[in-house]
Amino acid sequence: MKFLKLLFLLGLISTNLSAQNEKKIDQQTLTWTRYYNILPLSEKWALHSEFDNRAFLNPVHENLFVIRTQGRYRASKLVDLGGGFAFLA
Repeated sequence: MKFLKLLFLLGLISTNLSAQNEKKIDQQTLTWTRYYNILPLSEKWALHSEFDNRAFLNPVHENLFVIRTQGRYRASKLVDLGGGFAFLA
């Protein structure tokens, strides 16, 4: 039992020792373009799609491109259920 406690304690400590140093970033210039579309299929069903591009201006070659698609079902006035997929590049 002491061995398991020691192993657990070493596991917790090792994650703190191997963590990356935090980068200090004062300011970044970022352009963010997004297109969000809602396609109502019926009174209760809708298809939501989103295209998102986030790009740093300096350096230009770093960016994030996201495509999301969700199907949503309105169960009641207060409850909206949904599920979908996301692609990050």
